[in-house]
Amino acid sequence: MFMENALRILPIIGIAMMAYIILSIGPAEVIQTFNRVDASYLVPAVLLFMVSMGIQNLKWEYMIKKQGINLGFWTLFRIYFIGTFYGIITPGRVGNFIRIGYIKKRTSKSTGECAVSIVLDKVLEFAALSMLAAAGIIMMANYISFEIFVAITLLLIAFFSATFLLLRKGSSMSVLKIFWRLFVPGSMKARAKDAFNSFYENILDWKDMMIPLSLTLIGWVILYTSTYMIALSLGMVIPQYIFIAIMPIATLIGILPVTVGGWGTREATLILLFSVFGIGSEATVVMSIIAAVMSYVITTAFGVYFVYSEGRIGHNEEATSRQ
Repeated sequence: MFMENALRILPIIGIAMMAYIILSIGPAEVIQTFNRVDASYLVPAVLLFMVSMGIQNLKWEYMIKKQGINLGFWTLFRIYFIGTFYGIITPGRVGNFIRIGYIKKRTSKSTGECAVSIVLDKVLEFAALSMLAAAGIIMMANYISFEIFVAITLLLIAFFSATFLLLRKGSSMSVLKIFWRLFVPGSMKARAKDAFNSFYENILDWKDMMIPLSLTLIGWVILYTSTYMIALSLGMVIPQYIFIAIMPIATLIGILPVTVGGWGTREATLILLFSVFGIGSEATVVMSIIAAVMSYVITTAFGVYFVYSEGRIGHNEEATSRQ
């Protein structure tokens, strides 16, 4: 009951925070900022966004092949977009894990085996994001207050610690016992235990994750370069390296399951950090909105199409098996 109520409240919190930010800036000022967007920058922004998605999928394909699962780049590309689509509409992007079901449907692998590459995909995303954010907070140390520096540093330590605990079976088992007792129904405990053991039996070695980690870092940098194009379209004057140093900090805070999609928390962080370099709140908010809408539109368009096409594929396969 508590979780259900929390999920209902999260969208309201995000909307309330965004409404407060926009009202504080002034709706008229925000609209005027939208009107001065130079659309010529949006084309490279879209192209760079698609390149970043392709690189992330390439990383996933590399990891899943290491498990002996070969589904092909384009099949995984469809499933990746489906997972990303569900991810953007769920707190903490947990909807991404729907990919496990799509992989299991196509293979004879267990749930735990199918979960390995997808869980590691998210772990590497957090690890690469935390690395970029750590570099960013070091670069920003002279520009922000000591309290903010300490708060963000503690958050980064928490993310790194959580990543380390997750990759170790013993430590993760100790933490997950709490959730096991409280949230896993008795009828599902045996299956959940099998999936847990299967996951750690098939987890990749550290050396096999170096290439995926590098691809993840490249993907994030390209994604932030895409957002930088949007910033340029608004006339924001800020060095690209500073921009890319700030963005992962805001992304990391936006990932916290406080609001759906990070709305409000991400924008508040960006306003705080960009204001140090004389960037107005209205430009920061409009940039964030355009970047999010661009991501949502592209991801939703591809995601909905692929969800529909996956349904048709499954229907055709079922019809064929009956004949």
